[in-house]
Amino acid sequence: MGSTIPEKEVIVETVPQELQGSQPTSPGLKAEPTFDHAAEKKLVRKLDIRILGPLTFIFFFSFIDRVNIAFARIQGLEKDLHMHGSDFNVALVIFFAPFVVFEVPSNLILRKVRPSIWLGSLSLLWGITTIAQGVITTYHGLVAMRFFLGLFEAGLVPGAVYLTSMYYKRHELQWRLSLLYVANIVAIAFGGLLAYAIAHMNGVGGYSAWRWIFIIEGMATVVVSLGLFFFIADWPETARFLNPAEKQMIVTRLQQDMGEIQMNRLDRKAVTRIVGDWKIWVSVVIYFGVSASTYTTLFIPTILVRMGYTAVAAQAHSIPIFVVSATLALGAAYFSDRLAHRFSFCFLGVILSSIAYIILLLQTHVSVGVQYFSLFFLNGGCFMILPVLWVWLSNNMGGHLKRSVSAGAQIGFGSAGGIVPSLLFVSTNAPLYKRGFWTCFSLMLLAGLGMIVFLLGLMWENKVRARGGRDYRLEFPAEEVKNLGDDHPDFRFTY
Repeated sequence: MGSTIPEKEVIVETVPQELQGSQPTSPGLKAEPTFDHAAEKKLVRKLDIRILGPLTFIFFFSFIDRVNIAFARIQGLEKDLHMHGSDFNVALVIFFAPFVVFEVPSNLILRKVRPSIWLGSLSLLWGITTIAQGVITTYHGLVAMRFFLGLFEAGLVPGAVYLTSMYYKRHELQWRLSLLYVANIVAIAFGGLLAYAIAHMNGVGGYSAWRWIFIIEGMATVVVSLGLFFFIADWPETARFLNPAEKQMIVTRLQQDMGEIQMNRLDRKAVTRIVGDWKIWVSVVIYFGVSASTYTTLFIPTILVRMGYTAVAAQAHSIPIFVVSATLALGAAYFSDRLAHRFSFCFLGVILSSIAYIILLLQTHVSVGVQYFSLFFLNGGCFMILPVLWVWLSNNMGGHLKRSVSAGAQIGFGSAGGIVPSLLFVSTNAPLYKRGFWTCFSLMLLAGLGMIVFLLGLMWENKVRARGGRDYRLEFPAEEVKNLGDDHPDFRFTY
């Protein structure tokens, strides 16, 4: 497991000067060595309510609006819009074009804008876009709306990871971010339940059931978004729900966790360090491999229909799969934070998903019940991994700027893996979808290999630093040393 940096005289990792106005640096906030631990526990409980509460709502409605197209499909979407062949898959793929590209820029914008304004605005816009999907009359209109949905949803996950990391210590993050991710899982299960209920609205107001799925769920997002403008937390130093003592305590806690590690200034050398950091790119490869399987969840209703279930029964049978996935994700998060360890929980997810793929590739030789059971392993494994990956990378990034960019790069570029099932789970590959299962299985194995590389690389780098192999960096100009981020010799990686 990773070790923390030794305590020493510290330099507070303050909010960057360029953020003054939206996140002003308070000269009165400086690191204090000790504080009341009872007060610390009270503060953490307060943060859990004020930080995680609103973000949980926004995550929940984000994923409902993202995956409801899967339930709309089996309620007649393709027939009403005269879609043929791979049209549905194209509508899925187009989502990822802006989703992949806009995540890093979104986090850079977030550094300049209050999180409540930026994240609230994105939520409102994708809610409106979801409603629009319910009233479009052509396939091309659907494709256009999916493009804008990807654009507006792109900033949520990296923005939430970045914002949350500004309030919690490194080994407090996993449980909190997994709670947010479980909101995604619950959203899928609830989406299936809601779609099951909305199926009985077919013909109401002259609209098909699939249209009501988009309209009702989009309207709910819009209503919630209006409240989020007032409840999403801003940066710690400007948060209105914190008193001065609590703000000071947050600074102290993070400083003791990270030490004199900063990267707040965007200059040529900082750009070089970020772009050349192998940890970011290995994490992108891992995330890509896992997200290919994660987005296979969009096809679970279709897979269940292929197994012989009716459309309504498929929606109902998808719910237990996601309930179990949520349980596994929370279990992994709890023990990951308690043990201050990430690798084993990620790799366990790879093993579970691999077992599922083996069963699905042998589906002609096993019963429908065994195939259905394999979907619990597939989903559970995937949903265990992704939130742990968010935290694993964030834990090993030093400085506000680098955390912001790395979260956007990992989730943005890595989410491109979702294109894979969108292209392979097509009607021409039905009913067995062997090409899709083989490809996603291979990418999951690649992700597992990437995890091993990531683990060994962090262990090796910690050993190099322990024997002084990076101390030469302390001879760099003083301003550069202050902006080294996790390249600072005193930073220790965690795994």
